[in-house]
Amino acid sequence: MAAPMDLGVTSHFINSNNKLRSNQLKLISKLGYRTVALDNFVEDLMAMKKSKKGKNEEIKVIDPESLKIPVDKELEKYFKSTAGGNVKQYTRLTTVLHDPGVRRRMQNPDVQKYDILAVQPTDDKMFLLACQQCDVDIISLKLTSRLDFNVKRKIVKLAVERGIHFEISYSPMITDSSSRQQVLSNALELNKVCKGKNIIISSQSEKFMGVRSYYDVKNLCCLFGMSEKEAKDALTVNCAAVLKHAAMRKNLVKGALYVRKLSEPSVRMDTEKIDQAKDSNDNKQSNETSLSQNMQGHKRKMGYVENELTQQDKSVKNDEAKLAKKLKNV
Repeated sequence: MAAPMDLGVTSHFINSNNKLRSNQLKLISKLGYRTVALDNFVEDLMAMKKSKKGKNEEIKVIDPESLKIPVDKELEKYFKSTAGGNVKQYTRLTTVLHDPGVRRRMQNPDVQKYDILAVQPTDDKMFLLACQQCDVDIISLKLTSRLDFNVKRKIVKLAVERGIHFEISYSPMITDSSSRQQVLSNALELNKVCKGKNIIISSQSEKFMGVRSYYDVKNLCCLFGMSEKEAKDALTVNCAAVLKHAAMRKNLVKGALYVRKLSEPSVRMDTEKIDQAKDSNDNKQSNETSLSQNMQGHKRKMGYVENELTQQDKSVKNDEAKLAKKLKNV
């Protein structure tokens, strides 16, 4: 089984003080998580600023390496003393998908440096764009308020087929009682549409008290309508699938491979034609063999007839010779 993961630790939660940051990593390890993704949330990825020459240029996002918590000797010693070992750190960028231009902006090198990419769509058109075309790993919905669009199963299926996962963040239920009911309602609806598949659970907490242990979160998932297996997968297997999808997106060359099912009409016609061709070839071969056998039989008969005729000719010649001798004697 894959180790428990939290792929949504917000950058606001990581204090600039190295001492507090190392303590945070200790807390994550103590709660049972072996892998975390440090999230940089960008409200507007298409924000512009004026350069020295007076031209508008895109604001570059911060370097992802600056998000990672430095592991000093004391922290290494702590990890070695615990049964779980070291905590793997990944970087993540989440942005609001409010315009189709955000999809183009996410292809820039400063964004592609991040290990995991996530978007938060604002309406039904942006939700369709995220599921159908955006080259991301996670779709994160703002569950603390009522969604401005319906999460339809057909659209969700497009994202699932592309290996994209949906995120449910549990910390607002703990830290904000006013949004608890809305988070539960949205999470139940999302899990119902996804049928428990391609869902990950993360904290997305800005406070220490908003993070819970692996077993507490697994029990909390029953409020989202998940079974025990679905809850376990949402914290382990599905998170590992997100990391695998992100690695393939970053490192592999894009290609296309189209595989048609045998149930498609065109393929059925092709297979029927192939079978008919095979049958006709078999018939031709059988006809040719039978014809050759008949020819051989005819040749044998002709040879037998020729032998009989030659023998008859010889006997006739002998009779003629005998008759000629008798006539001479007379």
